[in-house]
Amino acid sequence: MTMQRAGILILALVTLVMPVSATVTYSFCTSGCAGTGGDYSSWQTAPGAAGLTFSLSPLTFAPAGLSGGVFTDTTGAVFTGYSNATTTNSLTLNGTALAQTTNGANSGINVLLPANTYAVAFMLATVSGFGSQQIVLNGRDVFSTNYSITVPNATSPQFFGILSDTAITSIFVGNLGNLDGRVQINSFELGQSAPTPEGSSMALIGAGLVAIALMRRRRSRIASR
Repeated sequence: MTMQRAGILILALVTLVMPVSATVTYSFCTSGCAGTGGDYSSWQTAPGAAGLTFSLSPLTFAPAGLSGGVFTDTTGAVFTGYSNATTTNSLTLNGTALAQTTNGANSGINVLLPANTYAVAFMLATVSGFGSQQIVLNGRDVFSTNYSITVPNATSPQFFGILSDTAITSIFVGNLGNLDGRVQINSFELGQSAPTPEGSSMALIGAGLVAIALMRRRRSRIASR
């Protein structure tokens, strides 16, 4: 194996493990949803859900998970409140729901997801009044939103579910304007896949195999002289 061929092989291995853009294979509420619809069971059995583990069944929020206004669930997902895209504020419990304590433009709840999360679903409501909520994947700018959902009032929660073919690192549910009701998540569940080797580890293993092959070839040439 020549050095040129070895370089090409290493480059190919690195390319294979580079991250790709997420493609959403299933979602409920891709624009406005004025009526109640969708459920956890249809989300768990939709195309793209095969091989994922859904373990929260779904989660409702209890005082044990809330500390300093930040909620951490049993999977390691971390819920934090924001009064805008950069300033944190405390979350609170409203019964078994998790709610914002402040509202305003670009305010909401950010969920930092554990590794290997490919599916997220929740029942979304408001603390009071109505809400025109925006849902953002892997960011907190509701003016560059991925989804919109209409919540008529605090007693009419709406279901939102998503499945992706690449991992989702975070999800943000927020308000566009000051008049929208504060966000409240009534229940929450996520779907995870089995852990896979990190891209850097796979590339390192590949490079090591190439190096071993070069050393063996060199030794065989020396031995044949």
